[in-house]
Amino acid sequence: MLSGTVAGFGCWALHQQLLGDALRHESEFAYHPHLTVAQNVPAVQLDAAKADLKDVQITFEVESIELFDTRSGQWNFSERISLKS
Repeated sequence: MLSGTVAGFGCWALHQQLLGDALRHESEFAYHPHLTVAQNVPAVQLDAAKADLKDVQITFEVESIELFDTRSGQWNFSERISLKS
Protein backbone atom coordinates (compact mmCIF):
# COMPACT_ATOMS: atom_id res chain seq x y z
CA MET A 1 0.00 0.00 0.00
CA LEU A 2 1.28 3.44 -0.88
CA SER A 3 -0.19 6.35 1.01
CA GLY A 4 -0.24 10.12 1.02
CA THR A 5 -2.42 13.00 2.05
CA VAL A 6 -5.36 14.19 0.01
CA ALA A 7 -4.51 17.85 -0.66
CA GLY A 8 -6.96 20.54 0.41
CA PHE A 9 -9.62 18.20 1.76
CA GLY A 10 -9.21 18.20 5.53
CA CYS A 11 -9.55 14.42 5.76
CA TRP A 12 -8.44 14.27 9.37
CA ALA A 13 -11.03 16.88 10.47
CA LEU A 14 -13.78 15.02 8.59
CA HIS A 15 -12.68 11.73 10.16
CA GLN A 16 -12.88 13.26 13.64
CA GLN A 17 -16.35 14.72 12.96
CA LEU A 18 -17.67 11.39 11.67
CA LEU A 19 -16.48 9.66 14.82
CA GLY A 20 -18.23 12.23 17.02
CA ASP A 21 -21.51 10.38 17.47
CA ALA A 22 -23.13 7.37 15.85
CA LEU A 23 -19.98 6.21 14.07
CA ARG A 24 -17.82 6.19 17.21
CA HIS A 25 -15.64 3.10 17.34
CA GLU A 26 -12.21 2.02 18.42
CA SER A 27 -9.64 0.89 15.88
CA GLU A 28 -6.29 -0.76 16.32
CA PHE A 29 -5.01 1.24 13.34
CA ALA A 30 -4.27 4.97 13.14
CA TYR A 31 -6.32 6.78 10.49
CA HIS A 32 -4.47 8.06 7.45
CA PRO A 33 -6.07 8.99 4.13
CA HIS A 34 -4.58 6.87 1.37
CA LEU A 35 -5.00 5.40 -2.06
CA THR A 36 -4.05 1.75 -2.46
CA VAL A 37 -2.24 1.13 -5.75
CA ALA A 38 -0.82 -2.35 -5.10
CA GLN A 39 -1.74 -5.11 -2.73
CA ASN A 40 -0.72 -8.73 -2.33
CA VAL A 41 2.03 -8.47 -4.94
CA PRO A 42 5.68 -9.54 -4.70
CA ALA A 43 7.99 -7.01 -3.04
CA VAL A 44 9.77 -6.27 -6.33
CA GLN A 45 6.47 -5.17 -7.92
CA LEU A 46 5.58 -3.04 -4.90
CA ASP A 47 9.01 -1.40 -5.04
CA ALA A 48 8.53 -0.70 -8.77
CA ALA A 49 5.09 0.85 -8.18
CA LYS A 50 6.49 3.03 -5.39
CA ALA A 51 9.38 4.19 -7.61
CA ASP A 52 7.06 4.92 -10.54
CA LEU A 53 4.75 7.02 -8.35
CA LYS A 54 7.32 8.83 -6.19
CA ASP A 55 6.71 12.22 -7.85
CA VAL A 56 2.97 11.84 -8.44
CA GLN A 57 0.67 14.24 -6.61
CA ILE A 58 -3.06 13.66 -6.70
CA THR A 59 -5.76 16.20 -5.91
CA PHE A 60 -9.46 15.53 -6.30
CA GLU A 61 -12.83 16.61 -4.98
CA VAL A 62 -14.81 14.19 -2.88
CA GLU A 63 -18.58 14.35 -3.26
CA SER A 64 -19.45 11.43 -1.00
CA ILE A 65 -17.94 8.82 1.25
CA GLU A 66 -18.98 5.22 1.66
CA LEU A 67 -19.01 3.37 4.94
CA PHE A 68 -18.15 -0.32 5.15
CA ASP A 69 -18.06 -2.75 8.05
CA THR A 70 -16.19 -6.00 8.56
CA ARG A 71 -18.40 -7.62 11.18
CA SER A 72 -18.73 -10.84 9.17
CA GLY A 73 -15.03 -11.00 8.31
CA GLN A 74 -15.33 -9.29 4.92
CA TRP A 75 -15.93 -5.73 3.67
CA ASN A 76 -19.67 -5.01 3.47
CA PHE A 77 -21.12 -1.76 2.11
CA SER A 78 -23.17 0.00 4.76
CA GLU A 79 -24.00 3.56 3.68
CA ARG A 80 -23.13 6.39 1.27
CA ILE A 81 -22.93 9.91 2.77
CA SER A 82 -23.12 12.94 0.48
CA LEU A 83 -20.69 15.76 1.25
CA LYS A 84 -22.36 18.23 -1.11
CA SER A 85 -23.84 21.27 0.57
